[in-house]
Amino acid sequence: MVAAITAPVDVARFVYAGRDERRPQIPRTLVSVAGLPAATAQRAFELSDAMGMIPGRGMGMRFRINRQEFSEARIDTRVRLGAVEEWEFRNATTMDHPMHIHTNSFQVVGTDGQAERAWRDVVIVKARSTARIRIRFDDYAGLTVQHCHILDHEDLGMMGTILMEP
Repeated sequence: MVAAITAPVDVARFVYAGRDERRPQIPRTLVSVAGLPAATAQRAFELSDAMGMIPGRGMGMRFRINRQEFSEARIDTRVRLGAVEEWEFRNATTMDHPMHIHTNSFQVVGTDGQAERAWRDVVIVKARSTARIRIRFDDYAGLTVQHCHILDHEDLGMMGTILMEP
């Protein structure tokens, strides 16, 4: 059980040397985060696994997004710059998958349909469950990836390419 914090707690201390005796002012609150607008498109990504041959290792578990293992020669998802999309990750496996999207942060969408007022770059998709995010593709045109943040899962296929187009 985690105890509630009821009094102020020091989370950082600045130590400096020299003649400057000014004390830096630390903000009392963090920046506020506005919710993203409603999505203009929805996508679903199924996370799955299956036994298969692993080069140099023999038989083992392989991982997939939408029934496909990663291929750098394929574009899995095309999005437009400026678009706000809602993505649903459906985990058909018995393992959790922390899904990470490069380049653009996102907001997790609750069961009430509201986007959480916090920026993230990883969402944990629990075993045999679903997680939704809302993401805006802002300022980078080009190729990036999404993948499971468990290194073995990513290396064994649970990664997909995203092309952000102007």
